Amino acid sequence: MNKNNFIAEILASGGPRHGKSEELCEDAAGLVFFDKGVAFYLADGTSDNATAGAFSSRYLANSLGYYFLEEVLNKHITDEEKTTNEPILFPPPSPLIKKIMEEGVEANEGENKTIDVQTLFHKSLKKLSSAWKKEFNACMGNATKGKEICDALEPFKAKETTGFYTTFSTTFCGGVLFHKDRSLHLVKIGDSDAIIAEKGKEVERLRSHRERYFARINANADKTKVEILFQEADFKKRSYNNIDFMVVKSDGLRFTHDELTINLLKETSNESFLKFRKILLKGCDNNVGDDKSLLYLKYR
Repeated sequence: MNKNNFIAEILASGGPRHGKSEELCEDAAGLVFFDKGVAFYLADGTSDNATAGAFSSRYLANSLGYYFLEEVLNKHITDEEKTTNEPILFPPPSPLIKKIMEEGVEANEGENKTIDVQTLFHKSLKKLSSAWKKEFNACMGNATKGKEICDALEPFKAKETTGFYTTFSTTFCGGVLFHKDRSLHLVKIGDSDAIIAEKGKEVERLRSHRERYFARINANADKTKVEILFQEADFKKRSYNNIDFMVVKSDGLRFTHDELTINLLKETSNESFLKFRKILLKGCDNNVGDDKSLLYLKYR
């Protein structure tokens, strides 16, 4: 495949409430290219959840995306993509990247269709919970950071008056697209809008799944026992073949002319693509005060 025939882009913007704030918006997205294709994610952290020390919905969204991409790279990175020359600064610390820098990783020659995106996602959830618990315990072992977390719990008295709790949550859509057969494999949690076009079929829209992925901090009444817990993920997995294009956008982004915008992606001409790209400049509803993010992948 001529790689000039493939286009991918991420666009993100903080909502008006971030106008005078130094914090990053809750939306997070990422793309990583490897020899067989591209891995991606888009996550939307819950804006109305509290922050407790370093922990927040924004951090949860970024962390989940990070570990998902790491799992894909761990399975699919090849000899040609190894690097041992330049140091890589990519927090949080990654055992995979250390392995690449120090030893290199052997190519995985498995068939595209054998990818189990569900297994990859479960592994990324396990890594996320392990890393967060380790960081959380380290924070609670520090007097200053531990107090900061406990103080953040104060407004969140449990109804049963036996303690305190606060939660963080995020939506998530992540997957892998292989160039060879244009096969797409993805997992999805929440109401982000995923728009998927297979050649010769009607465009499919995935936006009805309203669950989120949650982390929760619990504390007893005198805050002598404080722990962080993670729920079982309730997600949908899907696979497609012969993809023309895919768009994923957070719930804060709404096209002013939805059908026109999507129809432009169905065309293969430069003119149609540029019209689509121009619509993204001013063709979105600015009355929505939420953060906005969009990721698209398109073959031409």
